[in-house]
Amino acid sequence: MEEGANSTLSIAKVGPLDSGNYTCQLTTMPDQPATIHVHVLNGESLAELHHSGARLVRADAASSSLFFLAAVLARSGQVLR
Repeated sequence: MEEGANSTLSIAKVGPLDSGNYTCQLTTMPDQPATIHVHVLNGESLAELHHSGARLVRADAASSSLFFLAAVLARSGQVLR
């Protein structure tokens, strides 16, 4: 991995009200925040997470009590893992 930072978002008992934008930002790089949009689908077995230009990541929201998000800020740009 190139130089960068890892960030993790944990949401206990994820639900539809947790949908929305989440942003993380390094204090040493305040002009390069990493933002993702989380969709928690009501009545479905999946919570979908996506980032513009990044791959789709899915987590089983029905059986999971924690939801994890790892965002990597790489030197060349913002990458979602």
